Amino acid sequence: MKARRGVCSGPEERRLEMRMRYLLVGAILLLPLQGCGNRAQSGSAAAEEDIVRKAVGLLQSGTATRLEILYLPKEVATRGSVDPPYLERACYYRIGIERLDQAPLGAELATTLVSANIRLRPSRSDLRWGLIFYDASNSRVLTIYLDKFGRKGLINGQTMVSNGQLDALLARRCSCLWD
Repeated sequence: MKARRGVCSGPEERRLEMRMRYLLVGAILLLPLQGCGNRAQSGSAAAEEDIVRKAVGLLQSGTATRLEILYLPKEVATRGSVDPPYLERACYYRIGIERLDQAPLGAELATTLVSANIRLRPSRSDLRWGLIFYDASNSRVLTIYLDKFGRKGLINGQTMVSNGQLDALLARRCSCLWD
């Protein structure tokens, strides 16, 4: 019998044809997204600089007068990913710094924020650190949440990635309280 075009004769050929069809469909579906990433990245560069500049400005100007550091140990197992409301409710450690403008940690945080290479990127994370900054009227002016590796998290509600320097600073300065 003569094989017709597009019809496979053996199981291996059928699998190969199905894979090729899936690849073709996937390529067609992804085609409209081509080039979107470059526009989003170049547009977010200004937003990234702006959000870091505002955060550093709050620390250097003395607008952020109080800091609350939240920590849920990495070893603690949870049923799902930890989000900011859960971290604020269930953290094991809550450290309060009342006069942040006079504390050496405030200047260290400002310096570390600049060098943390924060980039706004969609990312899902299991948050373990929380930094909540307050002004003199006890209003939140800045929030930063980090995952257990310190590389993913949220800054003022926007998802971000960083180089882990904030996590390193927090671990170095705060871990003596629970070690």
